[in-house]
Amino acid sequence: MLSIDESICDVDDVISSIKSSTQTQEDKIKSLESLKENISEYISDVVTIDQNAADAINKSRNDFYEKYEYLKPDIEKSWLEEKVDNACEWCKENWQSIVSVFVTIVIVVGIVILSISTFGTAIPVIAVGVVGAIGGISGQLISDTISCAITGDWDGNWQSYIGSAIGGFAGGVLLLLTNPIAACSAEAAISTFFGENLENITGGQKRSTFEIVFDTGLSTGTAAFFSVALSKITGKLSKTLSKKIPVFKRLSGINSYDASFKMVITKLKQGSIKIFHYKTIRNGVISGLSEGALENIASGFLMGLRNGMTNGESCHKINKK
Repeated sequence: MLSIDESICDVDDVISSIKSSTQTQEDKIKSLESLKENISEYISDVVTIDQNAADAINKSRNDFYEKYEYLKPDIEKSWLEEKVDNACEWCKENWQSIVSVFVTIVIVVGIVILSISTFGTAIPVIAVGVVGAIGGISGQLISDTISCAITGDWDGNWQSYIGSAIGGFAGGVLLLLTNPIAACSAEAAISTFFGENLENITGGQKRSTFEIVFDTGLSTGTAAFFSVALSKITGKLSKTLSKKIPVFKRLSGINSYDASFKMVITKLKQGSIKIFHYKTIRNGVISGLSEGALENIASGFLMGLRNGMTNGESCHKINKK
């Protein structure tokens, strides 16, 4: 049997030390496992508390923004909220022009209804309205072309052509109810008023209410003046051209475009015919353009001078800056 000198190594102490070390390791393992469980519980509690706090904050924030919606920053808004806010802001900025466009449409519809009730049929109203709309667009094109030739810049836009179409339609219908001067003046007023307000709404050139009213009054007065001042000159010119140049022979006389168009419209109003041919529209458009040619040219000339002066003032201001 092997014996160990206790003075050199006490076996019991070694065994006790090993047992103590083993026990210490087990205690450490238990402590670590307990720490792990405590950390997990702590993390779970933190997550729960954080979620509860987030829910409370969101609820308070939503309650606050419901009460003070105007304080809500854009970054907090949803896609739909942004679109609604943009629409509201657009309406706020353009409400006057929106109302003006709506009122103009109501007036035009009222003119059409009055004409239909007067003549008992919509056919002649449609015919003269279509002719007036085409004539309005064509007249606007002539004026823009003359203005461009003077200034070198094309100032026409789709809004003005929409306005010219609506104004021309109303003016054409008014020819059935009033005289040419009144119809021409109303056409100019509606075209300018509607077109410039439509520009404000759709992001074109921005004009104040005063500018729109001023432009409308100016175009109305100019149209009335030219209708009176140039009507005799236009009539004499048409007669001269019809006699001198064969291609213009239908500009004047009993077989003229104007006479043929008026004859068909009269029959439509009387009910002796129920439909009209495309040639009726052609005759009316050519008649209107020939009668309003000098007026459209003069209008384009004045518009070109005005735009040229406006552009010159703008350039002068820029150079001074």
